[in-house]
Amino acid sequence: MKRPWQRQEERTAERYRGSRSAGSGAGPTRKNDVRNEQLLIENKTTDAKSFTLKASDLELLRCNAIVEGRVPVLQLDLGGRCYVILLEGDFLDIYGHNE
Repeated sequence: MKRPWQRQEERTAERYRGSRSAGSGAGPTRKNDVRNEQLLIENKTTDAKSFTLKASDLELLRCNAIVEGRVPVLQLDLGGRCYVILLEGDFLDIYGHNE
């Protein structure tokens, strides 16, 4: 039986037409959980009512994405909902409002 994080990674890879990183990105080359041509995605999932988000985790994701020329995305499954967290500049670039 697959664990919730494994199901989340599979769903994310399928939804964004990407591929999963072996070992959830713990290896020396392919960092973070899922990637496609534009995005580098870190998945987090919990059944708890809250989740601690660390600036250091977001900064590491951002740095890894810069190295790969991708947009960093944190996808969080919390309380039965799926949230996608982007840097404000990336969000504005996507919606064409960045001046």
